Amino acid sequence: MAKNKMGRPTNSPKTLRVTARVDEKVYNILYEYCEKNNISIAEGVRQAIIKLNDHKK
Repeated sequence: MAKNKMGRPTNSPKTLRVTARVDEKVYNILYEYCEKNNISIAEGVRQAIIKLNDHKK
């Protein structure tokens, strides 16, 4: 029997990991945004990166 990873199927697998060190001010901004919008910290970072790319256009 093949040992495949079990989990929810997705059309957009998250295979890459990004780490960053931030100061308390930046963390609090991110945390408050995520709490307000009921999203995870990781999703908040993804949204911020996408917004940076959109702003560039």
